[in-house]
Amino acid sequence: MVTLTGEAAQPGFLPARRGAQQVLPDLPLIVIGDVLAGLAGALAVSETIALSSPVAFFLVPSLWLLCVGLFHGYERPLLRPWAEEMHRVVEAGLALTIGVVGIAAVWSLEPEPITLLGLFLVTVSVSVVPRAAIRVWQLRAAERGRSRQQCVVVTGPRPDVERLVAELHRSRKHGLHIVTSEIGHLSDAVLEHRAAAVIAVPCAELGPSQLRRIGWELERTGTELFVAPGLLDVLPSRAAVASPGTVALVHVRAPQLSGVRKIIKDACERSAALLALVLLAPVLALVVVAIRLDSPGPAVFRQVRLGRHGRPFTMLKLRTMRDDAELLRQGMQELNESDAVLFKVREDPRVTRVGKVLRRYSIDEVPQLVNVVRGQMALVGPRPPLPAETLLYEQDVHRRFAVKPGVTGLWQVSGRSDLAWEDAVRLDLHYVDNWSLALDVRILARTARAVLRHAGAY
Repeated sequence: MVTLTGEAAQPGFLPARRGAQQVLPDLPLIVIGDVLAGLAGALAVSETIALSSPVAFFLVPSLWLLCVGLFHGYERPLLRPWAEEMHRVVEAGLALTIGVVGIAAVWSLEPEPITLLGLFLVTVSVSVVPRAAIRVWQLRAAERGRSRQQCVVVTGPRPDVERLVAELHRSRKHGLHIVTSEIGHLSDAVLEHRAAAVIAVPCAELGPSQLRRIGWELERTGTELFVAPGLLDVLPSRAAVASPGTVALVHVRAPQLSGVRKIIKDACERSAALLALVLLAPVLALVVVAIRLDSPGPAVFRQVRLGRHGRPFTMLKLRTMRDDAELLRQGMQELNESDAVLFKVREDPRVTRVGKVLRRYSIDEVPQLVNVVRGQMALVGPRPPLPAETLLYEQDVHRRFAVKPGVTGLWQVSGRSDLAWEDAVRLDLHYVDNWSLALDVRILARTARAVLRHAGAY
């Protein structure tokens, strides 16, 4: 994070120039993809509506490029959501279909509905492919720090700016180079770094009138203006801009933690857990024998945890430690590598030989499927805490109890025991506030990779 200095901003302080965000190297590839989409569309309709091939193969691609342009499909604004880009392509596809119907009517042709549907599906699908490929490539390049970064200047009250920058730095997927500036030095920051955008955090010095004037000046440079509403961990699916009159408001939809989707989640997870237990029964039997032969004590470890709404339940795990592990823990506090809330030791001497293998591949978690079948846990959810841990919780952390704890979750696919306590809490709260069936599916898909990588498994 860099704090810049310079002269105070004045009206007209920025010379006109073309914004850096307007010309990106992916634009020619997208145009080429749209040309191919137009040719594919022409192939779909040329014979059916009795247009001569030369006319169709010139007219349809030209009309498709025009439609995409009219719906701003070639503008490359910073941080455009993927859903918005796809929406514009679909709108262009509808416009193309209507345009072909109009041309056919002029020439007294009667295209079949199936032909028009094929035209729409072909052009939209072929256009989406290069856009999706470019988006995936950009995300992977950003994660590896190899993307073409664009500069964004963040300005506003220092505490709020620092908090926002910290959140932006948690993810490298946005591909942005973040610098900060005091409000009065914004002009120097934009000019010095040729900023693609300014993110303003409203305050007394940045009221509606000041933000409007800054927007006017940034317009001269092609630099975009974003206003941070101060919301954290809110996915775009939960936020929308409402405009009563000329006032722009951000509507934040409440999390859907009950209703039909939750019933579907519960039914699917219980059924999947029961099926998994039946299929894994032979393997579990062999593992139980190995545990009993390796060290004295029961094969299944039972421990009281807290579930939804803070209700206690007995969580099941395969035993990976000595039978007297809880007693030995009292004299091991100096070995704790975590913090005051959690107790984690990377090379825990209490772990048995078989236990190390079970932990490495997360096999010790399999009996928790019984808790899922009983309705005490979910396949996906926050980490189930010990009652003693909750005594150290701050107020916001209790939000985790709004849903059932999970066998896996964002905490597991993001580092597990390697995570700091603050990061684990942030991920759990993010999951609760932004829960959806699609999010569960993504977490389950990432869980297999996390288990195979053994990240944070100890």
